[in-house]
This record gives sequence, C-alpha cells and structure tokens, in this order.
Amino acid sequence: MEAKKLEINVEFEGGWQVLVMKGRLDATTSAQAQEAILGNLSSITPKLSVNAAGLDYLSSAGIRSLLMGAQKARGIAGGAFAVVEPSDIVRRILVDCGLDSMLGMSAR
Repeated sequence: MEAKKLEINVEFEGGWQVLVMKGRLDATTSAQAQEAILGNLSSITPKLSVNAAGLDYLSSAGIRSLLMGAQKARGIAGGAFAVVEPSDIVRRILVDCGLDSMLGMSAR
C-alpha cells in the first residue's frame, strides 16, 4: 500500500498567495509543507493562506508546519497567515486544539 502524498499548488487571489493542499499533512509530508509555506512567505509576498479543503488528515507535525507559517507571517511587515476552507477533519482538529483563531481559520 502506497502512502498518500501531499500535493501543493500555488495560486494568487486578492493579494494573497494561496497554497492549495490535497492529501495528508502528517509526519511524512510536513517537511514538504513547511518548505512551501516558509519559502512562499517574504516581504514581497507577506500574505499567505493555506486552502485546506483537500486535506483528509492533519497530524501534530502538520500543525507545527502551519504554526511556523503563522509565526513567520507575524514577523513580516504587513504579513498575514490563514487556513481557509478547511475540510471537516482539519476544522475539528484545529478547533479542538484551540488553534483556529491563531491560524486565522475561515470558511471563506
């Protein structure tokens, strides 16, 4: 059985970079997600959102990647970070952990 991979596509919408993620954000894919999140946040592109509609799993390692993005965005002038359109499982995990407001979670 092959492990599900994480697919990440970059889009732009209303002055925000949007990382559209599909698959599992877990210990095996969190480095890939973290690289995409941190690599796409800069003073030139300080606003980044993660569209989590296609995520069917989120582990603590995945949460860490999201938190690192939020932390980096807060350190950039004009920076912002948000998790948008989370799947039901992602929404439940982030709400249960009390991280929904910290990650700017919205249904959009």
